[in-house]
Amino acid sequence: MIPNDDLIWHAIERVSDGTRPLVLTVAQVATILNVSGLTVRRMIAKGDLAAQRFLGAVRIPAAEVFRVLGAEPSGEAG
Repeated sequence: MIPNDDLIWHAIERVSDGTRPLVLTVAQVATILNVSGLTVRRMIAKGDLAAQRFLGAVRIPAAEVFRVLGAEPSGEAG
């Protein structure tokens, strides 16, 4: 079952103090996907999850969470 975008946004808001950020931390994505941070880092290393580095910190675009879960984001982020 593919979760709808409202459920995904709710999960993102839950781990980010009620906001809809454009990028998420490894820990936030791990919580949303219910996996470990190591699993998220492995997904990044394999190319299964796109991420960027900002001053040494890894950030994952919120849209990547939707892509991994097979959904399309709707609504405004930020």
